[in-house]
Amino acid sequence: MNATRHSQAGALPEQQPHPSPHRHRVRRLALWFGLLGAPVAWSLQELINVSLAGQACFPRDTPLAMPLFEHLSRISVGVAAVAFVVCVVAGVVAYAVWQKTRNEKPGDAHQLLGSGDGRTRFMAMAGMMTSGLFAIGIALAALNLAAISPCGG
Repeated sequence: MNATRHSQAGALPEQQPHPSPHRHRVRRLALWFGLLGAPVAWSLQELINVSLAGQACFPRDTPLAMPLFEHLSRISVGVAAVAFVVCVVAGVVAYAVWQKTRNEKPGDAHQLLGSGDGRTRFMAMAGMMTSGLFAIGIALAALNLAAISPCGG
């Protein structure tokens, strides 16, 4: 079979540029960490804190007024703080990736969000936005953990 295909008119098709021409400038791990680091950190923070509070406050059929271990609030806030740091680091990594790939396709940020041209810079911008939003969510959860008694007693 012929490797080059002809269009119906018989002419060779135009060579399409790769949708992410600057992908070689960044490592895949950095790109994916910038995009998924914050949501994964938030998910783990929620899973760990809910599990800790559930075991400390509801070890059997009846809820306790005080948790089984006295430093539950500090531990939960510490878990949230680690998750917040991961969000900040993921945002910084996403920003660094965006700096390297922001000229991947012509146009400004508004065109990027509308068209998605330049996958690498699009993923980097999405990583910056999700990192910021999840960092806000984690900070609000940490404030809640610090302000309210863990077992409601």
